Amino acid sequence: MRALLALFRDIALCRRGPEDLPVSRGLLATLLVTYFVGNFVQALLSGWTLRGVAPLVIVEIVMLLVWVWVLLAFFGRRPRFMQTMSAVLGIALLLTLLDIALLALDHLVGVPGALSDGWSVIRLFVMVLLIGRVLMLAVEGSMFTGFAFTMMMILSIIYVGQLFRPGIG
Repeated sequence: MRALLALFRDIALCRRGPEDLPVSRGLLATLLVTYFVGNFVQALLSGWTLRGVAPLVIVEIVMLLVWVWVLLAFFGRRPRFMQTMSAVLGIALLLTLLDIALLALDHLVGVPGALSDGWSVIRLFVMVLLIGRVLMLAVEGSMFTGFAFTMMMILSIIYVGQLFRPGIG
């Protein structure tokens, strides 16, 4: 597990790429479940209910899977799906763990949003850079292609997520 986290850290630090991950359904399934659980922990620390956040997390994961598959299919790189999706989820999971740590610190300090509110803007920028780079490497395209597609994914997930927002308690 430690080696896997180190690999995701190296991908986030641009030392390695998605091609360094194994082609493994087990790894992808484990990352999906871990990301799902991490989002629930993050939601609880943010004051949301599990019932309210479940549709959001499911929609986000499904949309990520579909968007990455569509991008790879468009560029004729479908065989790279498991590695690319694992890298995307690994980076998203690292960012979610940072979110959880900052939310926990907010609760310890007793000032909700003291640290996590400022981080949310930085997080979006970091996510676009890191996931954009992964997608760029996966399709062997330009950084612009990776960044543009990442922004399209994020904005569409936010938009669709807003449809479910009234259910958050």
